Amino acid sequence: MAIDETRIEDPRYYGVHDGVFNWGYMTLHFNVVEGSYATDPYDGSVRITEFKQMVQNYHDRNIRIVLDVVYNHTATSGDSNFEKILPGYYFRFTEGGQFSNGSGTGNETASERAMVRKLIVDSVVFWAEEYNISGFRFDLMKLHDVETMQAVRDALHAIDPTIIVYGEPWDAGGSQLPAEIAAYNANLDQMENISVFNDDLRDGVKGSVFNSREGGWLHGENSLAIHQRILAGMIGYVNHPEINAPALPKGLWAFEPNQTVNYVSAHDNNTLHDKLVLSTTDLDLETIKTMHRQANAIVMTAQGIPFLHGGVELLRTKPCVVPAGGERTCDGDNLFDHNSYRSPDEVNQINWQWKIDHADTYEYYRGLVALRKAAPIFAMSAEEIAENTTFNVFSSSRDLAALFIYDPNPNNPWEYTIIAHNNANGETNLDLLNMTWNMVVGKDQAGLETIQVLDTANYRLMPNETVVLYQLRRGAEWPSEADLNPVLPGEETPAGSNNLFIWISVGVISLVALGGAGAFMFLKKRDA
Repeated sequence: MAIDETRIEDPRYYGVHDGVFNWGYMTLHFNVVEGSYATDPYDGSVRITEFKQMVQNYHDRNIRIVLDVVYNHTATSGDSNFEKILPGYYFRFTEGGQFSNGSGTGNETASERAMVRKLIVDSVVFWAEEYNISGFRFDLMKLHDVETMQAVRDALHAIDPTIIVYGEPWDAGGSQLPAEIAAYNANLDQMENISVFNDDLRDGVKGSVFNSREGGWLHGENSLAIHQRILAGMIGYVNHPEINAPALPKGLWAFEPNQTVNYVSAHDNNTLHDKLVLSTTDLDLETIKTMHRQANAIVMTAQGIPFLHGGVELLRTKPCVVPAGGERTCDGDNLFDHNSYRSPDEVNQINWQWKIDHADTYEYYRGLVALRKAAPIFAMSAEEIAENTTFNVFSSSRDLAALFIYDPNPNNPWEYTIIAHNNANGETNLDLLNMTWNMVVGKDQAGLETIQVLDTANYRLMPNETVVLYQLRRGAEWPSEADLNPVLPGEETPAGSNNLFIWISVGVISLVALGGAGAFMFLKKRDA
């Protein structure tokens, strides 16, 4: 819902549901910049100019902007402008003549119809060309049809082929759109270079988002189905002869790793910290931290697109604040808020003291990010994965998820790599395959430089420890001088380098700087 810019200075508009802070969804004016962040929301030129200045300032620092777009429904139904223009056209209806409600908000737009599709395509093109937006995250993308998403992708890539397009491969209550033409996992064979959130990996790692008390593989749940989710996630959910696809909820659904967005937490549901607290019993903070780091070590070392919730590197939490009125969004014991779309700042804000309190975890995440950006081994194709990776050289224990990678590319410095995760069920031995290894990720440290050299037969993995080990190609150098001394803001960016891609939008057209959601990804910087 929209923020009322006329009440920005009203003290009664603070600390309440639907107040001055909410995620700013405005499914009405799809091409209008949110005004509550403008110095003068009453002047449209100020909104536009300041938004463009903000985007440019981020680009100057090698950060690109992704817009969260919600074209799947409108704020009103029967009295919407669409329904007034041409009754019965812009929305889907049930056989009984009621508005279909696949969005869970009262209606759903009919993207398969020509003029609705044109509206969506024209809108994203406008944002890309006018505001230099570098990516689009589609809310409830399964409510859109494949042909529309193909048209979106083609139009955006005609502007800039590095623009990212991804979305939620689900709806919110069932739709009149036939599944065979819906934009979700089952139809990714028709959606090249369009990505979807990997909820299979998410729930496999830490338990279902719909049951705060349920744990996942991280906690020690080691059923065949859960273990296979972790293994499949490590290779980007593409086809692999050693994965038991029938054990997975939706099978192996990606055709290339860039079609999966790997994550364990986002703006919806509990933060990772809060989920781990709720799904465990009497664990000390250090153990929670170890589990927390491993959850995203699985994400950051997997093939595909890594996604980090803004503030996760600080052990972000969303404490329960119960306003005097409004919808209850706290967990049963009033510890945390799991649905903070309309909650006040006290819930959604990032407390920068966390960066001091959890500096060790912050540095661990920084190391993971640096490693992900620098090491080519994390950007394999589906064909390369099938031909050059194996799980079978390691123990078949379902408490261990370990992958051996051979990289035949003579231009890449790592010839052999081991990525291994051990869950909470105890210590375990990792077979080092009679080779000598450089460790760059361990239980408490991650980064580019070698933590230790392993030349023993086995390495003893601690509970919830992740390791990344590599053997250098003969004559290669690692890390390079460029990796150790990245380009600073204002300096010229070398061709081909990878730069931080930060997702900070939360509404259909509003941008909230890490207030409601955030994630990091890695793409080349788009020139202004």
